[in-house]
Amino acid sequence: MQPRSFLKWLFVLTSVLTMLVFAPHLTVLAQTDTDGDGIIDTEDNCPLVVNPYQEDADADGVGDACEPDTDLDGVIDDLDNCPLVVNPAQEDADSDGIGDACEPDTDLDTVIDDLDNCLLVPNLDQLDTDGDGVGDACQGDADGDTVADELDNCPVVANLDQLDTDADGIGDACEPDTDLDTVIDDLDNCPLVPNLDQLDTDGDGVGDACQGDFDGDTIADELDNCPLVPNLDQLDADADGIGDACEPDSDADGVIDDLDNCPLVPNPLQEDADADGIGDACEEPEEDDCDFRDDHPVALSLAAEFGVDYSVIAGWRCEGFGFGEIAHALLIAEQVEGTTADDVLQMRRDGEGWGNIKKHYDVHPSSLAPGQVISGHHDSEDEAEDSAEVDGPGNSENAPGHSGDNPGHGGNPPGQDKDKDKDKGKKK
Repeated sequence: MQPRSFLKWLFVLTSVLTMLVFAPHLTVLAQTDTDGDGIIDTEDNCPLVVNPYQEDADADGVGDACEPDTDLDGVIDDLDNCPLVVNPAQEDADSDGIGDACEPDTDLDTVIDDLDNCLLVPNLDQLDTDGDGVGDACQGDADGDTVADELDNCPVVANLDQLDTDADGIGDACEPDTDLDTVIDDLDNCPLVPNLDQLDTDGDGVGDACQGDFDGDTIADELDNCPLVPNLDQLDADADGIGDACEPDSDADGVIDDLDNCPLVPNPLQEDADADGIGDACEEPEEDDCDFRDDHPVALSLAAEFGVDYSVIAGWRCEGFGFGEIAHALLIAEQVEGTTADDVLQMRRDGEGWGNIKKHYDVHPSSLAPGQVISGHHDSEDEAEDSAEVDGPGNSENAPGHSGDNPGHGGNPPGQDKDKDKDKGKKK
């Protein structure tokens, strides 16, 4: 046998014997699971570290468990935008691929320099009042009021006047004013209710606007029909929502003017024999004609006070209007533009009561209290009457019934001297 043939057969024989000896061991090696994670080594992307779920975030064939994670933040270095600094949330505010944790933040205000509008001064709020891209913290006059920030008592709100009412070093423009009444809370006696006037009637340091029961009548102000005057009974005779205690009563007879049939002459019983709405105390004896005296003191007073011709007053008087009614009409005309006293009296002619008239012209009863205009002349007329009696019947001008007025028209306000008129008699 040739040497070469012998060697060839020897190699074949050796190979067969080797396969017979080592084949079982090769099969065992192929089925080994070194890390015991249930994945055999030949299929395990990280055979030496337990990783049964075979996570491979970067899909490079090497399991995450075998990838380096230098900062131990749970994000492998290959995917970590800041591999040397723990940042599991991987924040990247400017989306430049570099995690915020690795971005420089010179002023340490937690806003990275790339996004910080004031790099060298901490300003987490990044306030930029004038919107110029430079943070207020880096501007010399953040609010642009020409007062340097280091001197400005309110550097972020323009306040050139630098008003500081309470002298606390903080400008009023930066002080809270909860109720927006322009009085800062530190000085406001009622900080939750607007009260610019700061009225504090009882001087207790609590503004009237914040007092629950200003008049102390145990009725809460919001329910009290007369919150400034104690009126526990809450009487409101005319049912207008204003308590009687707050309604005017010009003649002080206990009947408010809105309901008084003779508001300028006391008549608590409100007698009205002819049921015409005018109290007997304000009625005068009827006459067949009217020749009104030309010097009646009340008529003169009204004419002078309101700049009305005396004859106009006399005409209304002859129509049957009392001086109080005439005064009311003149006062309304004076307060309501474009309205005349005769317009007002026409409503009376049409049967309207004074309550409705006042509501129609939207005037407050307290502004229609003409008692002083009229009553100021009572004494002068009484003196004239007394003078007539002193002169006696021998003086034809002062004889009973000839006092200068027409029959039944005495000098005092209507109804005031009915008995005196009767005693004097009437012109025949």
